[in-house]
Amino acid sequence: DFRCYTSDEGRVQQTAAHWIRTFLNLDTSTGDITPILFNYINIDTKMLDEMPHAVEATIERARARIGELVDSDPTAQDELRRIKLHLTAIC
Repeated sequence: DFRCYTSDEGRVQQTAAHWIRTFLNLDTSTGDITPILFNYINIDTKMLDEMPHAVEATIERARARIGELVDSDPTAQDELRRIKLHLTAIC
């Protein structure tokens, strides 16, 4: 079960949906992200509010680990470039 949490801001939800579509290699022939928004995204209205200090260290550790994984895997680097190009094209 895969879920992505976003704020209630539309552009954030759309970016998350496009990221999920690319990350999970979902069908892109229609270009419709509505099923992705419905099935994979949970909206948190307080997501953009102030983040408690208690979670900042955890988030930083997660960012560092993701960076290590991407930097050590050429396939991940290629995928990241592909996602970046795709997001640039739609935004």
